[in-house]
Amino acid sequence: MLDEGELTFVVGDERIDATAGDLVHAAAGVAHAILVRSETARFTVITAPAGFEQFFADTGEPALDDGLPPSPPGPPDPTAMEALAAAASAHNVTILGPPPDMPTA
Repeated sequence: MLDEGELTFVVGDERIDATAGDLVHAAAGVAHAILVRSETARFTVITAPAGFEQFFADTGEPALDDGLPPSPPGPPDPTAMEALAAAASAHNVTILGPPPDMPTA
C-alpha cells in the first residue's frame, strides 16, 4: 500500500505508476523493481512467508535518527556490491539489474 508519494513499479513486463492509496501486487518469483518518483515516499510491503525481512536486516544499516540519511556521494564500492550479492544469494534473491525503461542515475 502506498501511503504517500509517487512510485513506479515494474512487475514482470507490466509498468505501474502508483500514488497514495494504491495497492500493487508482485507475486513471488516474478521480477519486480520500484522507482521513487517523488522527493519522498512511504509505503508498506508485506511478504509471505515470513523470513524475507532478514535480507533487509542483513543489507541495511540502523537509522541514526528520525531523518532521512544523506544521499550517497557516488556508486557503491565493489566491496559493498560483493556483500550485497552474497546476502542476496544467502536469501534466494536474484538481482537482475536496472529494470527496462527506468532511469539508472
